[in-house]
Amino acid sequence: MQNYFINVLQADHMVYVIPPHHLQPPFANVIISANVKPGANSGFGFLCGFQDIKNFYAVKVSGSKYTVYKNVQGQFINLTSPQWLPANGIENTDQFGQVHLLVNCMGSSIGVEINGIGQKMVVDDANSFPTGNVAIFAAAEAANGDNAGTTVNFDDFSLQVTNP
Repeated sequence: MQNYFINVLQADHMVYVIPPHHLQPPFANVIISANVKPGANSGFGFLCGFQDIKNFYAVKVSGSKYTVYKNVQGQFINLTSPQWLPANGIENTDQFGQVHLLVNCMGSSIGVEINGIGQKMVVDDANSFPTGNVAIFAAAEAANGDNAGTTVNFDDFSLQVTNP
């Protein structure tokens, strides 16, 4: 398990990192998890099926909501409806203010677990990215005209590749 932090220097920006791991992508079926300590006005999550910055699946948590979307040739397409869903269990952070995020990317199916509580399973009928790499990301979100950045910590990051 690895620990990472991402500094986002300006609001309305996202920074992603492909954590170093000993496994060789592309991966078809992965389980990604981390204990995440969000910063002020931040969003965070995981990318899977990652081809490049314009082609991937994303699970993003922001405040008390989450969303699942894909980016195809730079065009964002929501996979959750409505776009933002309540993040059941988000209020159950640990004593350090961390949220445990676990994401299953199994081909075209994406499962999300927040603090041990399963969320709505999402299926991409187009199966746009059946394989790819994984990444972690943080986003600074503007609040009340504030253009400040944020820092998000990812503790105990783990990646598990499963057989189909």
